[in-house]
Amino acid sequence: MRAAAIREFGSLDKIKIEELPTPQPKPNEVQIKVHYAGLNPVDWKITMGYLKDRMPYQFPIILGWEMAGVISALGTRSTTLKVGDPVYAYCRKEKIQEGSCAEFICLPAENVAIKPSSLSFAQAAGVPLAALTAWQTLFEAGQLKKGQKVLIHAGAGGVGGYAIQLAKYRGAFVYTTASAANTDYVKKLGVPIM
Repeated sequence: MRAAAIREFGSLDKIKIEELPTPQPKPNEVQIKVHYAGLNPVDWKITMGYLKDRMPYQFPIILGWEMAGVISALGTRSTTLKVGDPVYAYCRKEKIQEGSCAEFICLPAENVAIKPSSLSFAQAAGVPLAALTAWQTLFEAGQLKKGQKVLIHAGAGGVGGYAIQLAKYRGAFVYTTASAANTDYVKKLGVPIM
């Protein structure tokens, strides 16, 4: 399969499209044919080597921590999904090596969700990491509860847009900051600009 990978840390020109073995699912995994991969600042940090002392890794490293695609094979214990299901997923593993910038990826079945029909594959591929970051910040670290007030900076950004919607869903009073160019967008999300 083709994949965007690095074999050493350094500048972005270290990223090469190369042929690598197609991963096969372990018993608890599913194999996904990737339609779209999401890229984030973490991919640049990995390429540059900024996280090499904080996270285990093994070369070659296929970049990408989020994706959308279609189930192409099942591990022997994967029972909740079926071949042909449209899915999306957060793809980080314990060791940085097998990311989503490839034709195929294998992930634990419990880490994969059916793609909402209201989203295209391209849209769904950009959801997992930003939405997870917003969730963890608001509810795990911040312990946000119904009726509390929260100020979300950069409300028009990837994480900010999800944070606004999640906080409003929880029943919090939400305020945000945004540039003049993004005022209409955050107003459509239903929050006042600070």
